[in-house]
Amino acid sequence: PGVAPGADLIFVHLCGDDTAPEDTLGDSVRLLEAVDYVVNRAAGRPLVINLSVGRTGDSKDGTSPVERALDHVSESAPGRVVCISTGNYFRSRLHASGRVDQDRKTVLRWRVPAHRPRPAELEIWYGHADEFIFELEPPGESGKVSVPLGATKVLRRRGEITASIYHRRDDPNNGDHLINVFLYPAAVTGQWRIGLRGVVVSDGGFHAWIERESPQHQSRVHRDDVDPSVSLGTLVAGRRTISCAAYDARDKRNRIAPFSSSGPTRDGREVPVLAAPGVAIRAACSTYFDALGFRITDKTVSKSGTSMAAPHVAGTAALMMAAAQRPLYAAQIREILIDTAKE
Repeated sequence: PGVAPGADLIFVHLCGDDTAPEDTLGDSVRLLEAVDYVVNRAAGRPLVINLSVGRTGDSKDGTSPVERALDHVSESAPGRVVCISTGNYFRSRLHASGRVDQDRKTVLRWRVPAHRPRPAELEIWYGHADEFIFELEPPGESGKVSVPLGATKVLRRRGEITASIYHRRDDPNNGDHLINVFLYPAAVTGQWRIGLRGVVVSDGGFHAWIERESPQHQSRVHRDDVDPSVSLGTLVAGRRTISCAAYDARDKRNRIAPFSSSGPTRDGREVPVLAAPGVAIRAACSTYFDALGFRITDKTVSKSGTSMAAPHVAGTAALMMAAAQRPLYAAQIREILIDTAKE
């Protein structure tokens, strides 16, 4: 029956006719089209949108167009709430952070597996008052490449493109600088070395995120360079949405699930907002086939993840509006949830 069994449900599949088969979560445009569809279909009725989707890149400061759009939906009228799963990346080794000093170099190690069908992607964000030189060194080979702020570079090996590097100045959404690196399947596997050299340093802080991929193809930060904090998903840093971590409700101490992503945001705000049950949750099965292609006959499935926690909060928000007998603003629901949550 779920948390709010009396609610009407709208499901929107994010994969369109022009979406690649492996991109089952769609893209940013599909996501916002889906949200717009739900808002229009609700036609003024109270609604709660659950988003158990996400990737791992982007600035994590709430300034991305998607996060700003979701904030707008949440605050533009009462009776609209958006709940988002925080992510399951705490142990995934997809984030590193640090500080660069003037005229000195900070080094990170990026481990890239073999047999990747798609590029491995790394993003590094740092403040607009700083200026770094980015260095990339392949494993077991000479030929370190340097890319200053504002420059781009394409690397080739035996005629094939192995890497593209974009050192972008002044991102239009937040004014900060972005280094975006793609290592293509033709790139050598192993441990790549990332260097950040300070040219002009005011703050010197940086955050690096590796984009999520299937587990067997996932590149990762070296164990000694990992920072499990700020392991948030891409959509989580909004100011009006409700971000949900996962805890184990079977545990008497209600401990946070070991996989549940943590904050804060890159601009220092406390995220996730709260935690909900997200371990061994039995719910409706959304597919006819398992990972091996065998047909599934059971109509329910037990799963763990923040994707199972966020619907608990979405259902609770629906019950709150039903009890109030009027649409509540997202800020009101968010405040009540935080004030009444267990410490």
